[in-house]
Amino acid sequence: MTSPKPVQFSCVSADYSGNFICAGAIDPYNIYMWSLQTGDLVDILSGHTAPVSSVCFAPFFEPILISGSWDSTVKVWNYTEKNKVHETLTMNSEVTSIDIHQNGKDAIVSTLSG
Repeated sequence: MTSPKPVQFSCVSADYSGNFICAGAIDPYNIYMWSLQTGDLVDILSGHTAPVSSVCFAPFFEPILISGSWDSTVKVWNYTEKNKVHETLTMNSEVTSIDIHQNGKDAIVSTLSG
């Protein structure tokens, strides 16, 4: 699995179905998604304005990915839609890590300011 140009990845997540893996980059501020079955790059998600610090797939085969960034935002992506960013949440400081609860509805976010 490779990216079109060399990038430094800062985080990685695999979806629960075992079909996809994604990695967030430090620069450019993109999220790269590959098929685990073929190893092909299937999408590049862009929208953050600073390094992507955390990515997490929703459980139960939902086409939802959340990402956190040093731009102090959490983005909720539906990676099957044309307009992929479903929602942007502004945090009080840089996002360091995120996770999605098993219920698929709640996200846990940690930031530099706590």
